[in-house]
Amino acid sequence: MSCFLYNFDQILDIQGLRCPESMMMIRKKIRKMHINENLFIISDDPSITVDIPVFCRFMKHKLLLKENQKLPYCYLILKKT
Repeated sequence: MSCFLYNFDQILDIQGLRCPESMMMIRKKIRKMHINENLFIISDDPSITVDIPVFCRFMKHKLLLKENQKLPYCYLILKKT
């Protein structure tokens, strides 16, 4: 199933970026969003597979989608705080 079939409010394509820059871009984007908006993230950074779930738990956001079995990795985060 293609990760591009999901509905989202914002999109962030950070392919080509590596941690910590990729996580800084995600945090900056979510900071500007409204509560209950969701962010669709496309990445090819291997470290993001660990970083995004940890980020969501720490910041109290909800991870709605995680497709990280093949490139590009896709995530959908619901901003909760």
